[in-house]
Amino acid sequence: IRILNVNGARVALLHYTTSLNSGGAAAVKKSGTQAVPRAEISRIRQEISSAREQLADMIMVTVHWKSSGSNTPSREQKNLVQQIAQAGADVIIGMGDTPVQTAEWLEVTREDGSVHRVCCFYSIGSLVTSGRENKDVAGAVVNLQASLTDGALSLDAVTVTPTYIWRFELDSTAHYLVLPSSRAAPDGMESSQQKAMANALERVRKVFQGSGFPLQ
Repeated sequence: IRILNVNGARVALLHYTTSLNSGGAAAVKKSGTQAVPRAEISRIRQEISSAREQLADMIMVTVHWKSSGSNTPSREQKNLVQQIAQAGADVIIGMGDTPVQTAEWLEVTREDGSVHRVCCFYSIGSLVTSGRENKDVAGAVVNLQASLTDGALSLDAVTVTPTYIWRFELDSTAHYLVLPSSRAAPDGMESSQQKAMANALERVRKVFQGSGFPLQ
């Protein structure tokens, strides 16, 4: 469990994965250890509880999903996210080969009977990947503005910065640069890439339309 001090607030970061590729699974089997925590709800509950015992003011859980081509979260994703929210997470962010998916506020009742609003982004896609399809190059960065008052932390504003992965050749080598797709294209970007960046922005806009999380 990693706990960061952010302007006086203690923020716990917990990360899990729902699956490993063949190379990762083989490495785990060979080493006999689990280098990347699997997304098992019993473990997640235990570590969220431990983070609270370490006086975390905010608990952020990130989940790396198995590969999916859908912009709609699956039943499996929704079930796990609901359980994580009920276990005590304040923010849940999914990511990985799954393309950008919607976001919402979840209202959950916890074991003590209290009702909480949990910020959930089912998937923000990949920050960097070599894939060049529209679903691959369109991503998002979540911007969280929170305040801590008398030991109670609240999320005051949550916005999204849509991103585009620009791939270009330089000295016979492929380079990748992550750009905010809502801003002007940089000098030197080919027209085909400018069109791809515009398409990536439109994809992210459609996904978050009506979610209550504005794009920057």
